[in-house]
Amino acid sequence: MKKTRLFSDQVIFPSFLCLDEKSCDEEQMEKQSLFWPYEHKQFNRGKFQGRIAALHTSRMQISLALRSTGVYIRGGIPEKSVVISLPLSPHHNLYYRGKLLKSGQAVALSQGEEIELQTANPSALLTLVICKTIVTSSAGW
Repeated sequence: MKKTRLFSDQVIFPSFLCLDEKSCDEEQMEKQSLFWPYEHKQFNRGKFQGRIAALHTSRMQISLALRSTGVYIRGGIPEKSVVISLPLSPHHNLYYRGKLLKSGQAVALSQGEEIELQTANPSALLTLVICKTIVTSSAGW
């Protein structure tokens, strides 16, 4: 059996971190989003409720983020990573950089790109974050 050695450029998260956090305001949810340098603003009126559930390995994160109201999210992605995010709600009204995403359409970001998401109603986002060196070596880039 071949052993794989992890190099420092492949480690982006603490290994085996599990997170399941609920929040009653957008600022609290922003603080719970470990490793994500972004701003989170409630977009419409009403009581905000959110939840983040995430699992990490040293090179990957998979998370589900639920928000009860529309929000505006702007900022960066975790360092040394590639991100793919997919809205799970069929009537999500999710805008990425001002353009409405079609049903089943995902957002893909690489290191250095900025997030700019806006939802007009409750949302559910499934997000996969992978170490960039793993993606580029697997793809032959």
